[in-house]
Amino acid sequence: LASALQIAFQCQNATEVFVLSDGNVDDPVGCLDLLRRVRHLHKNAPPIHAVNFGSLQGRAADFMADVAASSRGRYLEYSAPCGLPQRVLKIETAQDVHALRCAALSRENAVVFAEAQAVYFDEARKVKLRNEGRVTAAAADQAEQAKGVLAINRKRARDAEAAHGRAIAESRKEFQIATHDKEFFWQRHVVQNSLWNKDERWRHADEVKAWEAEYEGMVGHAEQKHRQRLKQLELADETAVASAQAKYAAAVAKAEAYNGLMLKRATEKFEAEIERIDILNNSLLERRATHNDLVFAIRDENEKRAAAMAAAIKQKANLREGEEWR
Repeated sequence: LASALQIAFQCQNATEVFVLSDGNVDDPVGCLDLLRRVRHLHKNAPPIHAVNFGSLQGRAADFMADVAASSRGRYLEYSAPCGLPQRVLKIETAQDVHALRCAALSRENAVVFAEAQAVYFDEARKVKLRNEGRVTAAAADQAEQAKGVLAINRKRARDAEAAHGRAIAESRKEFQIATHDKEFFWQRHVVQNSLWNKDERWRHADEVKAWEAEYEGMVGHAEQKHRQRLKQLELADETAVASAQAKYAAAVAKAEAYNGLMLKRATEKFEAEIERIDILNNSLLERRATHNDLVFAIRDENEKRAAAMAAAIKQKANLREGEEWR
């Protein structure tokens, strides 16, 4: 069969090819592959009509049907082993059946679409009527909500400013308390050092007098020791005062840093609250602008409808008046 098909395809003027067989061929896969390759290489290849003289069921019949389908041809069957040509039963190809089904579905879809369109227009009219009432109610609700939100925003701004003021006052109070405590400690420490130095000087003077009375020969040595002792005490006093001043300066710097941090946090919190309030106000303004655009569009649409209805009523009145004159 493959050789016969190759000879048939060599006929350049052939417009159709008829294959008369019982379907029992040696290489059915090779035949079908040949038909597909020819169809792929030559788009204008003639269609192949397969006429089955064998069994009407089974692999042979399926092979003959595949031969016709691979080349967009028709599959024909003889109803008896022998007979006249008019006893041949024509079987429509899958393409024809598909075309008939598509046409029927198109007609059904047209009817369903017309019904759905009528329902849609009716629902659209009802929705428009409902939307007009909803828009009016939404406008009233929007106005009330805007008033409430404006009052809330004003109250929040006042509360935020009051909280900011309280935070600054608390920070200043804490800084003053810490500074006062440090200063009081330093002053007390200085007074204690002064008293201790005074007591030491009196005790040293008494010892010097006793030494002068008992050991006149050791006056020079005692005076030298006394001068060294005074230098040590002065150095000790200077070191203690410097240490106390350094601690006081560190405490003051720490208190100032803490006050600055608290002030910065309170300022950032206040700015964040103000920014959030601004964002909320901008969102409300955008929603109000969108609502106003929608209200204006609905009003324009209603005015157009009213004008069209007035024109229609006027036209009907003119027609009636003309009929009455007739």
